[in-house]
Amino acid sequence: MKTRITELFEIEYPIVQGGMHWAGFAELAAAVSNAGGLGIITALTLGTPEKLRAEIARCREMTSKPFGVNLTFLPAVTPPDYPGLIATIIESGVKIVETAGNNPQRWLATLKAAGARVIHKCTSVRHSLKAEAIGCDAVSVDGFECGGHPGEDDVPNFAICRSVTDPLAVSFDVTHNNTSPPAVHGYAMDKRPIPPGEKPRAEPEVIPPSGDDRQSESSAAHIRVFVDAHGIRHIHR
Repeated sequence: MKTRITELFEIEYPIVQGGMHWAGFAELAAAVSNAGGLGIITALTLGTPEKLRAEIARCREMTSKPFGVNLTFLPAVTPPDYPGLIATIIESGVKIVETAGNNPQRWLATLKAAGARVIHKCTSVRHSLKAEAIGCDAVSVDGFECGGHPGEDDVPNFAICRSVTDPLAVSFDVTHNNTSPPAVHGYAMDKRPIPPGEKPRAEPEVIPPSGDDRQSESSAAHIRVFVDAHGIRHIHR
């Protein structure tokens, strides 16, 4: 299967795992990459440059195929060691970086100089166009139904996706967090690749923070999902 994303990231299928806090370890990233998609290690789950370096090395023991690292820039009183994490990504030879959260422009020159291709998660049309303007190689369109941080506009995936199809020149993918029909719709929309979002969290390659988490995630009802922190502009599901 050949699309702009498969060519950009040198993968077999247009499936991008996407970073997931407390799930994006080497086991899941390697499994996705070995299956022909793009696996992603989540840097902030590891927390420190040393632990990230070790996780990248573990992933390389499990796959010889391309994988990336997610780096989410969030407001914090005591921010993570972003310079150290970025240096580790570069020194470890990772060539695909998924950024999310705040504008990644401050770090783009460093990443691009090291030969990295950057895909930025966007929750609106304006953010997608901004990501393109500052030099991101691709964007991931995440609507209001996505997991994690769904943005402030409360606009669903396919409304945003259809709106960015014409003005956006770089490749973009469509996030979904449920089952196969959204994936089919996304691919049908000009062969857009699909980050499967929260769906893999109950798979055996995911290492849950506690023994009960996988069962609770597998059986959770939709009524247990809520969105918080609108008032402080740090919205999360």
